[in-house]
Order: sequence, then C-alpha cells, then structure tokens
Amino acid sequence: MDTPRFDPLWRSLLTSHAGMVRHANGMRTAARLFRQSAYRFASALLTIQKHHHNKLLDQVQSTGATLDDWLDEHFEPIEQMGGDRRRLLADIEAGMTEAQYVEQFDVWGIKKRATTRSQPAKADTESKVEVDTLPLEDQVTFLKKTLEASQSELRQLRRDNATLLRDNEQLRADFARLERLVSRRQRKTA
Repeated sequence: MDTPRFDPLWRSLLTSHAGMVRHANGMRTAARLFRQSAYRFASALLTIQKHHHNKLLDQVQSTGATLDDWLDEHFEPIEQMGGDRRRLLADIEAGMTEAQYVEQFDVWGIKKRATTRSQPAKADTESKVEVDTLPLEDQVTFLKKTLEASQSELRQLRRDNATLLRDNEQLRADFARLERLVSRRQRKTA
C-alpha cells in the first residue's frame, strides 16, 4: 500500500482551511445583513401597527391567516437565528437604532472557544501544608500561587457561566417558538 505524499496533502489541508475561514467570514457578513433586514422588517411592522393597524389586519386576513399566525410565520427566520421578536420589538420601541441592533449580534452556531491555554490550575483550598510552619518567603510564594490559581479558576467559571446563561436563553427562545408552532398546528387541525 502506497503512503500518500505529504506535499499534496499539505496543500489540500491549507486550501481547505482557507475555504473554511472564507465561509465563516461570509456567515458573519450574512448575519449582519440578516440582522439589518430583520431590524427594518420589525421597525416597519411597528410603524404599520401604530398608524395603520386596521389595514394590516385586513391585509393579513386576506391571506387566510390570523395575525398571530402571520407574525409567527414572518418572524420565524429571526427566531431560528436565535432572536426573540418580543425583545426586538420592545428594544426598537425603546429607541434602539439599527446600528446598535446589527452591532450586538452573536453569530449563530459559531462559538468562540474559551481562551484557555491549558486547564486552569485548581486552587489549593484544602491544603495539607501547614503554611504557618513554612519560612516567610515560602509562605508568600505558596499564598501567591494559591491566589493566582483561584483567580484563574474564577475567570474560567465566569466564562462558563456566561456560556451557560447564553445557552439557557437560547433554549428558552427555542422552546417558546416550539410552543407557538404546536399551538398553531393544533388550531389548524381542530
């Protein structure tokens, strides 16, 4: 059996990586453009609801849908990308600009890995070492290392907590979207 040559494999590896980076950057650009359109859609909807509510109802009913079903359908792409229509509409009403909305996006599916060069050192909180019996220089060194390990562990715990909170919020939004979908399907089959 022949061993594949290194040079063609290396070129293929680098080409594939460049393509991966290019597509990831394209997703970031597409996400910004998506959020720009989402903001404009929600902003136009708010304006129509404020000034032309009855015409909106007539237009939606002419399609054979209820307003809730129509909103569910038209906000579905936003919610699939991790947005929440109620929060978006409330933020726009509170004065959030398009630039602020586009700027605050977090690309779906792309989670930056926490910047840990290695596992953080665990703080030695239950040390068997009698610190008081050590010479003063060794006490200072020991306590300094314990403090650094505690700080590193605390930073990692904060990153983990932020990730868990973000994931929890996304799960709540997904669950609310699923409940609306089930409710809509139940109304159609009833």
